[in-house]
Amino acid sequence: MNRKKDIPWGDILGWGLTGGFTIGTLAALIHGARRDDDDRLQRCELYYEGNIPGYETIQGPSYPVFVQTPDGAEAICEVPSIWFQSKDLERKYAYDLARNAGLPPGGALLAMAHHMKAGSHTVGSRAPMRGMNLWGVKGGGSWWSNGNPVYIRPTKEYSAKQDARIVVQEAKWRYFDTPEDAAESFLQIMHQWPKARKLLYTKQPNPYEYAWYLHFDHATHGHSYGTGMNDVAKGGIWGWARGVATQMRYGAKMLMEDFGYNGLDWALAIPTITKEDAYELSISPIYGNNRGPYPLLGYP
Repeated sequence: MNRKKDIPWGDILGWGLTGGFTIGTLAALIHGARRDDDDRLQRCELYYEGNIPGYETIQGPSYPVFVQTPDGAEAICEVPSIWFQSKDLERKYAYDLARNAGLPPGGALLAMAHHMKAGSHTVGSRAPMRGMNLWGVKGGGSWWSNGNPVYIRPTKEYSAKQDARIVVQEAKWRYFDTPEDAAESFLQIMHQWPKARKLLYTKQPNPYEYAWYLHFDHATHGHSYGTGMNDVAKGGIWGWARGVATQMRYGAKMLMEDFGYNGLDWALAIPTITKEDAYELSISPIYGNNRGPYPLLGYP
């Protein structure tokens, strides 16, 4: 087996492993204590091979998975990322996963759009998925200290006070070995933004209101869901919401026309604002200060 201990964080990015674990060993090592279902383990092995059955995926570039040990960070294996043959299949996949997790059609559409906006925190225009992390969930704090697996890549974060970009190297992101784990973690984490989470269970959620309540002023722990929401130069939460609204409109049209899904007609009327509008809203004394209730009745 190929293991490396006490790896300097600055040397992690771009580093790969050779040889190493078999798929079965990987599954047993990372989540063996929680895996007692043969069918589930078989599905895990398919994902480890870069394949999502039924969605036309191919294997992408491999990346190392790390855990924390008493000796420091340890690379335990190398896993292939997953590429969808088209973005529309990726949208359908995220929507189907959200529906299977118990969200209504409207909430699943919002969750799909959130995924397409937040991404999977991967490098490259084709954005291969890593670790089933559809909603860009960070892997630091208790997740890391409890020995759960992560993958690592550089990220850009923003200071809410200074609106300044801070380049953060070696950011850790949660590694999930099944889509079900990813969806469960996302919905659990959303308890930290209770008003936003509530919108995931509504029939016709407002993406602008959703973004408003993902800001740190409405969080139980004082942090925005994504630090990019603090980037006023890009419209802050309004710029982020603009991307989600666009994905909801397009996704609804695609799911209905290409896959015959029903009950999404309402989303075709979701208005989208311009980049200029988002910026003006973000610097507004009223709409840029989101400590209070959502300030717009209906949509912008």
